[in-house]
Amino acid sequence: MNVLQLEQSFKQNIAPLYIIRGNDYYYRTRALNTLLALVSDDLSTFNVTYVSSDANINTVLIALSTPPIMSDYRLVIWQGDIKKMNKDVSTATKKALDKYLANPFEGAVLIAVDEIDYFKSIYKIGEEVNCSKLSTSELMPEVKQLLSAKNTTMDNMLIKELVERCDNEMAAIVGELDKLIAYADGDYITKESLAEVVTHNVQQDIFKLTDAITNGNVDFAYQLLDDLLSRGEQPLMLQALILGQYKRMFYTKISKETTDEIAKQLGGNPYPYKLARENAKKYKPMELKRIVDTLHNIEYDQKSGRIGMDEGLGLAMATVTKRRD
Repeated sequence: MNVLQLEQSFKQNIAPLYIIRGNDYYYRTRALNTLLALVSDDLSTFNVTYVSSDANINTVLIALSTPPIMSDYRLVIWQGDIKKMNKDVSTATKKALDKYLANPFEGAVLIAVDEIDYFKSIYKIGEEVNCSKLSTSELMPEVKQLLSAKNTTMDNMLIKELVERCDNEMAAIVGELDKLIAYADGDYITKESLAEVVTHNVQQDIFKLTDAITNGNVDFAYQLLDDLLSRGEQPLMLQALILGQYKRMFYTKISKETTDEIAKQLGGNPYPYKLARENAKKYKPMELKRIVDTLHNIEYDQKSGRIGMDEGLGLAMATVTKRRD
């Protein structure tokens, strides 16, 4: 199902297994938060369990078997990996989940957060939540709805231009909308406001930031980060964009395919993959794998409340700049 259909689907039933897939950070986060909302925030500590990709299916099933406390649901969030699951492990996982889903624990919901196709073997036995980038025509009504909620309007052609300037990245669109609404004189966003505020895609600054880190210019990287934060960009979004570029570095490092072919498989424009492949030349594959894994762990510590958003961004920057200065 499309991420936009997820909440509506709850009126029919809550599935015992969801697989979150796709490359749009905003919608991946939205899908996960929609599922997390099944459990009260006050009780999430007792009823939400995060499991890393290193965990085996038995660990996951044990977590699912724990009854919820003062809640209708217990959620187990299983983070995927950027490499493929071992064939034997994949087969065992599929077999165990097939058996489990024939008689799942009452109130238990397993949420597999995919990276490329780590959970490919279980796609057909769970509810897939598609969080890929939406087309411009799909995003325009979403933007209109956000504007309406803020009692603000914008011409269709300007909405289209905003979406395209942000490369259809919903997280970037939301950030730019907040700035546009704050900048607007009244309840209407003009072409002049768009030109003044949305000067370029924040992703371009992330490319510059990761390029600076790769080439050992750490001071410049932190200066770029300070500029982005002072412009009102959110720490978690910036962190996600940095993680995204390091994932691209890892993919292009281990793949023998062209960047055009990789972009076609994973979604998006080939340009970020071309930049990533060039930067990846200065890393070893396992070094990139370690960075991506660490950034994932930091993100989950933030979402589970173990660390704050600002602290997480600081740890992420410390991770990617290590031994680069």
